[in-house]
Amino acid sequence: MKIKVTILLLFIQNLYLQAQQKVTEKSLDLTLVEARINEAINEKKIPSMVIAISRNGKVVYEKAFGYADVGKKVEATIHTPYQLASSTKPFTATAIMMLYKNGVINIDSPVTKYTPELVLNKADPHFATPTVRQVLNHTSGLGTYFDIGYADESYDFDDFEKGWKRYGTIFMQPGLLCEYSNLGYGLLDHIIASVTGRTFDSYMSSELFNPLQLNDTYVAGHGHNSGMAARKYNAGDNELPEVINNAAGAGNIYTSVNDLIHFGMFQLSEKNESKGGKLILTDSLIRLMHEYKDKTTLYTVNKNTIYALGWFRQESAGEKPVVWHEGGMPGASSMLKLFPKEDVAMAVITNTYNYIFCREITDEITKIMMPDRPVVPIDEMGNYKSYTSDSTFMGNWDGIIRVDGKEIPASLSIDGKEIILTYLDLTMKSFLTEDQPIPHKTVLLNEMVHQNYFSGTTTGILPAAHIRKEFSHLLILKLLKKDNVLSGTITAYAAATREYYAYPFFMDLKKRE
Repeated sequence: MKIKVTILLLFIQNLYLQAQQKVTEKSLDLTLVEARINEAINEKKIPSMVIAISRNGKVVYEKAFGYADVGKKVEATIHTPYQLASSTKPFTATAIMMLYKNGVINIDSPVTKYTPELVLNKADPHFATPTVRQVLNHTSGLGTYFDIGYADESYDFDDFEKGWKRYGTIFMQPGLLCEYSNLGYGLLDHIIASVTGRTFDSYMSSELFNPLQLNDTYVAGHGHNSGMAARKYNAGDNELPEVINNAAGAGNIYTSVNDLIHFGMFQLSEKNESKGGKLILTDSLIRLMHEYKDKTTLYTVNKNTIYALGWFRQESAGEKPVVWHEGGMPGASSMLKLFPKEDVAMAVITNTYNYIFCREITDEITKIMMPDRPVVPIDEMGNYKSYTSDSTFMGNWDGIIRVDGKEIPASLSIDGKEIILTYLDLTMKSFLTEDQPIPHKTVLLNEMVHQNYFSGTTTGILPAAHIRKEFSHLLILKLLKKDNVLSGTITAYAAATREYYAYPFFMDLKKRE
């Protein structure tokens, strides 16, 4: 009798929980969010957007808006593949952690152990060799880098191997600074291929996508249904050609919002076994991916945020954590956000470069899903102060910029009014200069500091042989101060109507006494 009563009570409790779930799902009213998305489509801010939400291991909302192909009026669906851009990185990191779980690699071994064919250069021979964990954590010492090509242009941009040969350099001691590096995640996809003897696409498909039944997911260039992918657009619904990124593990996965939300559920430990019952990752490794922090590292990313192993993690005092990754490149933006304590995931994708709108939509959904939870917007500059707040940066700094093996004299003059960068411009030799280079002198803008880290922006062109001279360039300085030395990178960005590249070069300055 006691057993029967217990069973009856459990049955009633289960009915109650189901009723509560249904009421919760029915009360999920995203009318205002939907109206905002439709307004953005009508105003041609975005061509389409797809969103999905899960709670407690169940998809509670999925919807597609707008056109995957504007010209042909092909409507987006929840199964339309979109390029994820940098939201590829959690997939790549997951694959690395699978190999770690299976004993194929050790994430605390040097990266050179697994890719001996790729020569790793060091700006200072005394720098340590980074580990796989540090590459996952963006603390390897590699610089800011990307190289993007377009199918309608004929110039020969670097593939990964050429890019690595030019820029596969450790610019500072590993473990000191979190510097987001696409090149590092390109290296990770090479590690996957090297240790498995398979292509990155083949391994990802058979060991991650297929077991999780992510049937709309593939690596660019190897798609099962790539012809069905959303076309890419810039502002005003102007179609872009196919966009080619040379670091597959950093940004080349395509997926649908339906697959992306299921990957999010997997990352919340809702489905860490394959359809065949094979354990893909343990809960402890998933938590490590979300929570890892190197206590010796300076994290310069968003306020109250660290970069763990393939994921950003935001956690303010007294608040529950948010784990996420976002992506943005020409014709693609995405966001996958996880709330581990609430067991909620949100996925948002669009086929244009508008990651800010993806953030805003995700925040709006958060307010509706969890009205009692404070929404803390991503604050990219929240850690930074004006350079004038730290007098130790003031003074004259002399040294070099290293480009194509040449050491170019350079200096920074920093006072309370302005910062002036001067370097010998080897691109300006001519008859008028009697074939001698002349100094390039420019004022820095956006000069900010975070503890002993300095960042500033200016214009100029560096004499790297492969930099396209038809473009103007922005130069972004990212330097770490130790005693009387400022050292790090100066990165050249093509200032053009399309995004083409970011190339890092070593900069090393000593304070003048």
